[in-house]
Amino acid sequence: MQYLGGKYKLAKHIAPFIKQALEGREVYIEPFIGGCNVMPLVSARERFGLDVCEPLITLYKALQAGWIPPEIVTEADYYRQKAAPDPLDPLTAFIGFGCSFGGRWFQGYARSITKPTKYSAGGLPKNFARIATRALARKLSACGNVAFECFDFFDIEAAACADSVIYCDPPYAETKGYDYASAGNWDSDRFWAKVKELSDAGAIVLVSEYQAPAFAKILYERPASGDLQRNLGSKERLYYV
Repeated sequence: MQYLGGKYKLAKHIAPFIKQALEGREVYIEPFIGGCNVMPLVSARERFGLDVCEPLITLYKALQAGWIPPEIVTEADYYRQKAAPDPLDPLTAFIGFGCSFGGRWFQGYARSITKPTKYSAGGLPKNFARIATRALARKLSACGNVAFECFDFFDIEAAACADSVIYCDPPYAETKGYDYASAGNWDSDRFWAKVKELSDAGAIVLVSEYQAPAFAKILYERPASGDLQRNLGSKERLYYV
């Protein structure tokens, strides 16, 4: 499923570091579950997928319960859902992210490509709803024991997750987020203060970002995706705290 900032291409590089951190620990937490690209690659006795975006959590819970998304979403369907988004309807997040241009929350209908391309699954015309449906089915098949909950990262009690491993993929500092909840006004300094609090309490915290405070150690890095970020010299990094 399309999702702004999703780790579809990086998940396979990030997962090994999380698995290593989990040695001797049984609880894994993702407070910014987003596009759910990393979670399916990580096993733990207890797994928690959290996000402040209620419609997104509604979608994942519905998929766990057997809900099947549509493989066709028309432009009329898209704008109908945008006009009356219901956080308790799984279609809201499915259309708002999966059928939006660039995976941005209701920022424009992603029109399907009518002619087959080399990027089309099975040589079929590119249909974003179909792609999202199949991608979600694949991901959720590996998330059977994940507890998905609508929860704010800043409300996590540090003492309660002292023995856990936490992977954070927050909105990046000084980048454009999507307009849901407070994501458009992200406080990076407050985020890193919370990360330090969790680490000091005993949790192992891994963070995806371009930059971090001095107390964070770089585990992995590579040139950022996108022409603009490459031109700016940004690097996608995985930090350890």
